[in-house]
Formats: sequence, C-alpha cells, structure tokens
Amino acid sequence: MKNICTTFILFLGVISFAQTAIPFTGKRSFNIEDGANGSGTPSYYLDVKKNGNVHFGFLQINQADAKETKEEMNAGK
Repeated sequence: MKNICTTFILFLGVISFAQTAIPFTGKRSFNIEDGANGSGTPSYYLDVKKNGNVHFGFLQINQADAKETKEEMNAGK
C-alpha cells in the first residue's frame, strides 16, 4: 500500500511539473519555403533571449556574389 501511495504521489508530481510553463530560450532556424535555383531564398530564425526579448530575423545569401543580407527585428517580449 505504501508503494502504491508513493508511486501515485510521484506520478502527480511529474504531471504537475509537466504542466508548468518552462520558458524556451535559444535560437531556432527554419525555412518557410523551398527556394528555386539561384533565388537565394532567405533562412528565417527566431531567437528568444534570456531576458525575454524575442527577435525575428532572416539571413539571405546571394548565390552570384556570396553577399550576405541579414536583418533582425525585435518582436517584443
């Protein structure tokens, strides 16, 4: 009976911890669409800073001259 109670309490603890909002911090890159040959389709990314600021940006590399175009916008908190 003691094992069952301990297991049940542990199960409730795991479930309640899983429901807490653990903030995501870090950078995630993604492609919205596949590019055509020679188009230099930009790669978008989302960067969540430790202070809560969210930055959305893109990086585009021109295939003709390898020039990088980079832009980052603060999307808020």
